[in-house]
Amino acid sequence: MLLLLGIATGCMSRQLTSPVDHGLLQAETELAAGHFSSATEILQAFMVSNPNDPTPALALADCYLAWGKPQAGLAALEEAAHRGAPADEIADRRLALLRAAGAWTELRREAALQLQASPDSTTALSAMVEAALQLGDCGSAQDAAAQLTSVA
Repeated sequence: MLLLLGIATGCMSRQLTSPVDHGLLQAETELAAGHFSSATEILQAFMVSNPNDPTPALALADCYLAWGKPQAGLAALEEAAHRGAPADEIADRRLALLRAAGAWTELRREAALQLQASPDSTTALSAMVEAALQLGDCGSAQDAAAQLTSVA
């Protein structure tokens, strides 16, 4: 929910000029009220009416994460990538969704990929620690934790 809130807050901090801005704010209002179904309907409608804009798909991924539906969130995130969302908009969301799904092997693999690109990413290091612990690999968890404390 915090990621979607960040998008909506960004919309509120500037003039609401586009229909997508209004849609994101409307979806955030629904989400804040706990109306996950209507929030996703709003975002899906904006995805259809704005087929080249990754923003509604990113917000939909955030909504599904808040709703506890990480698999649906991962599908929305894939759609955002297909629409050209920047890698930095996808990276942390993907880790959060994989963590929520309990997909520890995939989380570990994704964290490792992100660490190749950005060795000091605290988010990826934290994900690596958690994934390694969940998989019973205490040595790797210890290594990642040591690296995390050195960059934090």
